Amino acid sequence: MYGWFLFLCNAFAFLCVLYFPGMLLACAVRSRIDLLQIAIAPALSFALYSTTGLILSILGFSTNALFFFIINFVIGLSLFAIARFFLKQLTVSISRQDLSLAFLYVCVALVLTSIFFVKNMDSAFSFDQAHDNVTHLNLIHFFMASGDFTQVPNIYSLLPEGVTPCTGSNGSGGFYPSGWHIIAAVAGGLTSHSSVIAETSSFVVLMAVCFPICVLTFMRTLYPDNDSIVRLGSLFTLAFSAFPWKLVTCNGPLFPYVIACFFVPALASALITLTASFGSAKRDVSTAFLMCLGFFGVAFVHPSAVFTFGVFICPYIASRLYFSTSCFSNKKRNIIMAIFCLGVVAIWVFMYKLPFMQSTVGFWWSRECSLFQAFVNCFDFSFSLGCMAQLLISLLFIVGVLYSFREKRNRWLCASFTVGAMITVVAKGTDLSFKSLLSGFWYTDGNRVAAICVLASMPLVVLGCLRMVEFLYGRIKRCYCFEHWSAGAIVSVLLLIASVLIYAPNFDIYGHLKITTAFGNTSAAQIGKYSLTAPNFYSGEEQAFVDEVKKVVNSDDVILNNPEDGSFFANSVSDLNVYYRTTHIGENNNDSRDSQLVRTKLNQISVNPEVRRAAQNLSAKYILILGQGGCRDDEHPYYLYYQEKLWRGINKITDDTPGLTLVLSKDDNRLYRIDDVN
Repeated sequence: MYGWFLFLCNAFAFLCVLYFPGMLLACAVRSRIDLLQIAIAPALSFALYSTTGLILSILGFSTNALFFFIINFVIGLSLFAIARFFLKQLTVSISRQDLSLAFLYVCVALVLTSIFFVKNMDSAFSFDQAHDNVTHLNLIHFFMASGDFTQVPNIYSLLPEGVTPCTGSNGSGGFYPSGWHIIAAVAGGLTSHSSVIAETSSFVVLMAVCFPICVLTFMRTLYPDNDSIVRLGSLFTLAFSAFPWKLVTCNGPLFPYVIACFFVPALASALITLTASFGSAKRDVSTAFLMCLGFFGVAFVHPSAVFTFGVFICPYIASRLYFSTSCFSNKKRNIIMAIFCLGVVAIWVFMYKLPFMQSTVGFWWSRECSLFQAFVNCFDFSFSLGCMAQLLISLLFIVGVLYSFREKRNRWLCASFTVGAMITVVAKGTDLSFKSLLSGFWYTDGNRVAAICVLASMPLVVLGCLRMVEFLYGRIKRCYCFEHWSAGAIVSVLLLIASVLIYAPNFDIYGHLKITTAFGNTSAAQIGKYSLTAPNFYSGEEQAFVDEVKKVVNSDDVILNNPEDGSFFANSVSDLNVYYRTTHIGENNNDSRDSQLVRTKLNQISVNPEVRRAAQNLSAKYILILGQGGCRDDEHPYYLYYQEKLWRGINKITDDTPGLTLVLSKDDNRLYRIDDVN
């Protein structure tokens, strides 16, 4: 229970750390408080913390979490005070209706997040041990431990002075967008001091609070005169298994990209508000500035979301441009639209060719299915293999598309979905050369591109649901057995049925068939990953062994390890000073000479002077082994890329290896002391 108490404290701290500076900055930019401002405020916090951290790092300053929060809060407060002194008074433009809708959206999202995310964790200290999370937890731990909140983090700088770090991997001095990691670390440094709790609790806040408010703002912008459809939107904010659920339970976990995409609807709302109010120059400038700062913050969390926003909003800009040129002849109008399309293509190709983008656009995921299957997956809303179809969502989407054309409203969303679906189909169903050009900004990963489809289809699905409910209500009301039912009761029953069909868990019809649902599949995947009791890369038993290791070694003792046995989590999760902390070390000899000797020949330390000298250069005193022998089996999973030969020097160590003394032993976990090295 103490762990869950820390989880709640960390979540509350993250909420405060995220919103306070951002809201002050937003109120400095815009003289009114409304839904748009509340929705974009966290993105402004990402921009502020990232910029401040980068400047302090360049100047050589490091600080603790509390002081770093105070610095950013004071900056936001100062800008707010200056703005209020020189500009007009702050006005509150958010109505009681908007507040009640925000409360509804957050409550529904909080319930769904609790059921399908938090409930599936067997402990507050459980975490997804998939590949990308090695980097995420390393960065959060680095920021908490070092106080250096930079965008070019080097996790190996935490090693004792004079120790040569291995190089060539994420988190070792290159640029990495860390907007979310920084704020998660600040909240963790104020409360739990656990990178795991800081990560999971911050994501829960973002999914249960920030994302629903962004969706509400977008729905309010699209349908300002229809409270029914806006209210119904609360049911569908988290109804799509492809986003955000799949990206944080079945893939990655891709926390930064998902978090950055949470703010795409709010940025779209800002742009729509901006273009709809050209008559007020002051409002245009302030809204434009607010949007630019939010855009900046999203880029600091994950740059790929910038391209998600671009594809998402481009059809709206095109439609707006088309209707605004109605005073011209058809020929001139078509020329203007052609110039616009060519401009978009030119910007796309220019960004694709930029040198610093090559590591992203050059990444290649091979196709996972046929072209036709990829097409089917897009329109049954599974979007990929391993994700269940959502046929009710698909039906409501079709109804919503038909009504959007019938009502001649928000038809641009259909174009956004179509473009996103085309890119997803190419990424998932082909290996053609132009696949990189189309989907390279998302690492040619169709799962990430599917976020565009989900965000574009959400309002259309809500519209389809509203029209279906109205249709069914009219038919049901005519039935004799329902004539005494109130309208509210009938609608409530219909929405309850829809909710059950969308969010139902897996179930059996005994003796006949077993039904796997979209959310049942998602929950099953998460239960397997967020477990400390099931076999995992860094299991609960191994974490307990590392806790025992910490009792017999000094905090600054360098401990050699094979990170692929799960000990790449030992530093970020358990705060043990292991030497290797990242993945893919040793591939193409991307590490230092001393590291290469240790990896491949450490078992020869008693007879090989070169190996002894390498261990001395690294100030190594101990060797940690989690799974003696380094062999892949059911009890000791390894990532698919793992190559035993790269770590044969550690894998071949036994209790009888000369030059080593056994200190701790439990099952096949070992701690050895290196004899007579120093």
